[in-house]
Amino acid sequence: MALAFDKAADVFFRAFKDCTNHIIKSLPNDINTLEATQAIHAITQQLNGDYARLVHVVNTVHARVAQDETWATMAAVDVYEQLAKAVDTNLSIPNLPMRGPYLVRNELMKTCQAQFQQMMSAPTWSRGFMAFLGQLCTVGNITSTTPGILTYVLDGMISSSALDTSDNFDILMNFFMRAGPCLDGQPQLGEHLTMRIQKLQERAKMLKLSERLAVYGLVQLRERGWREEELNAGSRSEQQVTDATSTWMSGMGFASAGDLNGR
Repeated sequence: MALAFDKAADVFFRAFKDCTNHIIKSLPNDINTLEATQAIHAITQQLNGDYARLVHVVNTVHARVAQDETWATMAAVDVYEQLAKAVDTNLSIPNLPMRGPYLVRNELMKTCQAQFQQMMSAPTWSRGFMAFLGQLCTVGNITSTTPGILTYVLDGMISSSALDTSDNFDILMNFFMRAGPCLDGQPQLGEHLTMRIQKLQERAKMLKLSERLAVYGLVQLRERGWREEELNAGSRSEQQVTDATSTWMSGMGFASAGDLNGR
């Protein structure tokens, strides 16, 4: 009898997985439509209080995040927000003091951590996954990441031996653009960001000139409150920028701006 029940459960679970895979793969970049919302709600209605089903949903979303950079940036976070809002508030598992939407968030963060650790062991990083992590740099949403996760990710990327491989440095800088305002926007967390920027400045001494200048631009952007329009407004003359760059490069132990012009 028990064996027959287990077989039936396996059949239903496989059917749920097939349904979930189809729905997630078919979701558009803009999920703020009635059809997309209904599709996501259909997934939550089939969880049936089964944590294993929730795990499969999260893994399926993350698989698409890694494969589809555009979808990762435009839709994935909203998918998780809708899942968290629609899930049964009584969904739980033993030994975890959380239910419903917080269980969704816990599984999301756990999966992000595992995927990030896997990425750090690879020579090239996933732009789509890191864009998704950047989208989680918000305050107040159910799926918002935590300062601890942000600093953990920054530390891992800054210290990685693969930082100057392929597009990895650009991926780090894009993440910094999301994580920086998020950390600076919360009380007493700015100093944690300062420490990471200082680590990056030290690391930049071993990187290419273009990457050193990108770090300088990041520092300037932070000084302007992360307002890119001010950085691009041309408030400084070209000579002022050159002088400022020369001062910074000299202070960092690099060649002078005049020397750089000849490279």
